[in-house]
Amino acid sequence: MNQSEPQWPRSRALRAYRSFRHKIHDTAQSILERAAEIISLVSIGLGSVLLASSLLMLVLDTGFFMSSTHVSMVSNNFLNTVAQLPGIPFDLTELKTSPSTISGILVWILGLDIVLVGLGIWVKNRLARYAGITVFGLAAYFNFVKFLLFGILGSPSSIIELAVNSTILYLLFKSEIWTNVKVFP
Repeated sequence: MNQSEPQWPRSRALRAYRSFRHKIHDTAQSILERAAEIISLVSIGLGSVLLASSLLMLVLDTGFFMSSTHVSMVSNNFLNTVAQLPGIPFDLTELKTSPSTISGILVWILGLDIVLVGLGIWVKNRLARYAGITVFGLAAYFNFVKFLLFGILGSPSSIIELAVNSTILYLLFKSEIWTNVKVFP
């Protein structure tokens, strides 16, 4: 009786399992290697949209194009939309009662901050990584607090925002995607 005969299907199955596991691991590693690029491009795009739209809000507030009631309606809709974007660390809907110039300047500062975080992550700067962790961590924290205060029926978008901000925060914490990171450029 040959003992190698019963073990042959088992070893073949083991090799197939290891090969499948190796393919999954390689796929996950390639996704994580691209995660920093994806986060940086999304941050740059989001920040540039915030910069352009906040400058548009400042131009609209001058009163050349619209009346003050239309400007306040546009400003309220704009703040509702911007409050749901990832990386915004606080609720911008609280600025509805303030003049649209102040909300435009605040959104411009947030847009500039997110663009700088995205550019720093793109060049793989460690300080930008820490700034990104701070920005997206604060955003995830405030989304979680909003969920605790209002619940899923009171604020259903906070669950989606929390998931997006937490995913970006998790990817920023992953050490495998930060090989060859420079402290200062």
